[in-house]
Amino acid sequence: MDPERRNSTALLVLAAALLIVAAFAWVNYVSQGIAYGAIVGLKGREKDLADMGSSVLRALGLAVFSEGLAVALASWALIWGDRSIWARLCIGLAVAVMVDVSTYVLVRGL
Repeated sequence: MDPERRNSTALLVLAAALLIVAAFAWVNYVSQGIAYGAIVGLKGREKDLADMGSSVLRALGLAVFSEGLAVALASWALIWGDRSIWARLCIGLAVAVMVDVSTYVLVRGL
């Protein structure tokens, strides 16, 4: 196997692992959001709400970051290997942003 193909395969494996991490982070984000909504308004739960709120934001950040990085890596490995580095970087980042926004809209719409 030539080095370029081996590097591309390694990037795709890393992207798949990051997508798995992102999926778990999205599930964590949604489940904690449901729990947060269940205890809003209960007396004596303000500390729990503050802790859960920061945990929800961490899960959202991890989900968005890992998904974006995974999509950027996959697009880097798959899209136009003959283009310049800057073109591949811009295309990868644009696709990653579109996927992140779409997933966020899907999750928030559920």
